This record gives sequence, structure tokens and C-alpha cells, in this order.
Amino acid sequence: MKRKNNFALLKKSGTTKTVILHSHMDTVGIEDYGPLKTIANDPDTLIDFFKDYDNDPVVQEHAKSDDWLFGRGILDMKSGDAVNIATLFYYMEHMDELSCNLLVVTNCVEENDHTGAIQVSSELLRLRKAGYDFKVAINTGFISPSYDGDDKKYIYTGAARKMLTCFYIKGRETHVGNCLMGIDDTMISSEINLKINTNLDLVEKIDNEDVLPSSVLLQRGCKDFYNIHTNKRANLYFNTFLYEKSADTILDTLMEASREAVHEASIHYKE
Repeated sequence: MKRKNNFALLKKSGTTKTVILHSHMDTVGIEDYGPLKTIANDPDTLIDFFKDYDNDPVVQEHAKSDDWLFGRGILDMKSGDAVNIATLFYYMEHMDELSCNLLVVTNCVEENDHTGAIQVSSELLRLRKAGYDFKVAINTGFISPSYDGDDKKYIYTGAARKMLTCFYIKGRETHVGNCLMGIDDTMISSEINLKINTNLDLVEKIDNEDVLPSSVLLQRGCKDFYNIHTNKRANLYFNTFLYEKSADTILDTLMEASREAVHEASIHYKE
């Protein structure tokens, strides 16, 4: 991994107060662009394409308005990078309007185990020990409408955490000609998925907030090649957001749901 995080510090004399402007510079791949892969990173060509794209009238309208840019990573999150850079440049020329230090941080890896953000943290600790007093961190991520036709611009405050909850299911492999003598791990995986995935009964309850439920990121049997035996191993990963509750509390909730799922699978086998 040769990617590097970028830092830009604009110092205001006479203060230790510091605001962090955060974004990430990496993007996901272009495979889902299909036949448009060759122009996925060419906003001008893409916008010309979508001006004639009548399969989606909303996208076509946006392309014709000249208010939108198209291209891989423009939304997530080159737009946020641009906002932070423009803010930095503005205050470089208007230091009299600035009442704190500005620290612009663009991390190089948003996902892939969050290695970019993890490496950023050590530099933030070093700066804090050097006397910089971090007051607020602003993440200029994209916003989206809450419903069709919603034209409000939202600002999200506070912080959320997330955890990757992983299940490893070990079955009892058997020949399909004798399938009822084994234990199918994919059935257990499916029962757990049904118990947890988008289950609003397991969601934290916070006043005046719509809190997202757990959602599955991966569900897979682990066969290396085709054979006539039932599956013997399965993996199941969930993304779960945490707000006010601890990780231990959330894990206890998901464990109880998984116990119920295994119990229901056991009843099925007994029947």
C-alpha cells in the first residue's frame, strides 16, 4: 500500500482552537459502469451521454441542467474534497475572517479496513500533543434526498459508529442422496439473516431520529469447487451502526437473535 494521507494546516496566530475538515480521496471501481467504463472518469463526455439518455428522465434532466457533474467518485467524495480545498483557499486570502486554525485532512482509504482513517489518527494525536485544540470535525460527505422530490439540504450533527458483525457457521457435510443426515450451514445462515437483516425491532430507539437497522454485506457458502455434497461452511457479515448503546450491548442483542435463528433451524430438522 503506497497511498498516503494528505494534511494541510492553516495557522491562525494567537489561538490553539482548530477545526478539522475531513474527506477521503479514494473511489470505488468502475466495473458497474458496464459499457461506459471507458468514460467513467470523463465528466464532460458522460454529461453529453446522459443528455440524450431517455431511459431515466430524472438523470436526463440533471444532465441538461448543467448543475450536475457525472463521473466515478464525483459524489463520493470528490465534491467534499473540493469544498474543503475551496474553504482552505478562501481563508488563506481572508485571514481576518478566520478565528481558529484549519486542518484539512484527506484520507487515502475510506474502506478496506479503514486503514486511511486509522493512520490519520496517529497524526491527529501528535498534533494534539503539540498543542492544537480540536473543537469540531466536519466531514463533507454527500447528502441525499429522504424521498422522491425532496429538495431539502441536510446537515447531520453528532457522530455514529459502526461495527462489522461476522458469523462463521459450521455445518455437517453429507451427500445430497442422504441430505437429511447432515446439517446445512446455509439454512442456519439464512435463518440468522432473516432474524437480523433490516429488522427494525433490533434498532436503537432515539427520540426524533430514524436509526438504520443492521444490513447484510455478505452471505456466502464457502465451497471451493462444485461437488455433490452439501455445504459445510458459511460466512455472514452485517453492517451495524452504533449510536448510544455500547458494542457489547449490540452484540448481546444480535447473539440472542442468532440463538433464536439456530433454535428455529433445529426445530425444522427435528420435524
